[in-house]
Amino acid sequence: MHAASEVDGLYEASVPVVTQEKEERKLAIRAAFEAVIIKVAGDRNAVALLELSGVLENLVPFIQQYRYDKLPETLVVSQTIEPQPTQLLWARFDEAEVNRILQQNNLPVWSRVRPVMLVWLAVEDAGMRFVVDSGSVSDIPAELNRLSKHRGVPVVLPLMDLEDQQNIRVTDIWGNFNEPVRLASERYQAEAILVGRLLRDRSGGWRGRWTFYGNEQSTGVHWSNIASTQPELISMGVNGASDWLAQRFSHIFSELEEDNVLLTISDVNQVEHYASVQTYLEKLPSVTQAQAVRIEADNITYQLKLKSGTEDLLQSIKLGKSLVPVETSNPITPDGQRQTPQDSPQHFIANRFFYRFVH
Repeated sequence: MHAASEVDGLYEASVPVVTQEKEERKLAIRAAFEAVIIKVAGDRNAVALLELSGVLENLVPFIQQYRYDKLPETLVVSQTIEPQPTQLLWARFDEAEVNRILQQNNLPVWSRVRPVMLVWLAVEDAGMRFVVDSGSVSDIPAELNRLSKHRGVPVVLPLMDLEDQQNIRVTDIWGNFNEPVRLASERYQAEAILVGRLLRDRSGGWRGRWTFYGNEQSTGVHWSNIASTQPELISMGVNGASDWLAQRFSHIFSELEEDNVLLTISDVNQVEHYASVQTYLEKLPSVTQAQAVRIEADNITYQLKLKSGTEDLLQSIKLGKSLVPVETSNPITPDGQRQTPQDSPQHFIANRFFYRFVH
């Protein structure tokens, strides 16, 4: 498993519908667009902000394609909806237009490469306490998968195989004991960890206690929820964690906030490598332009023009799998002069960084 994953389908969504009539189609397309906005921005408040700007009144410029699909039997639709939907309206929206409107309204844009979130869930129901794993026969894995698609956040459950059982017990998760949770999580290399304790109370409702760990140094963010149903409670936990994750990794782009960065990349020794690196850099969400300015042996130095800060760039690279940082004690500066030994290789002239290309 990896610390990050590329998420597909960020700019498309499906909405249950009863008919294919024009008025219902208009409402469904709006609901699909709102779902896309939440996934791309990572911010549940983004829809309300766009509504104030009037963007949602005319979505025609954003629509690339839509169609009607049969409603899958496995898809559970709220029983409160009458009449019951029989089909899905699927819509895909223009990526550039969606990103543009978010940028114009000073809202974040979250790239396709996103942190994987490992979820440890301990559930107590009817006196029985258990850990939800990837092979669980309960409805919880399917609900987590639905929420993962809804928020555009890759979610994984532990295997709870022999290795996990040796490292962690249900009481560790129930008590949210930091050390065993982190030890058991290491094998999954997840960038984020969500620990949840779900308890059915005497009235039949559910109570949840959650902790979200966003990095190794974090002591965790804690909150509690109550809900009438288990899916509703799980939704509260995953949405809360996704909100924290988006705050850390999504970025607000501004055309006025341009910067220049030099990236020296080693182990680029074939034409195919050069093409791969060029494509990779151009696809980074904070990069508007990537230009090779120096080629020496198997090292290439690129000048990058950014539309968000340097930290955004470094965070995106860290989440990917193509470049790894390199420590170099005496690199060459852009004007050809050697850097003095006391200078840090990662910040001598503010914005030059060194990486190795992973083939």
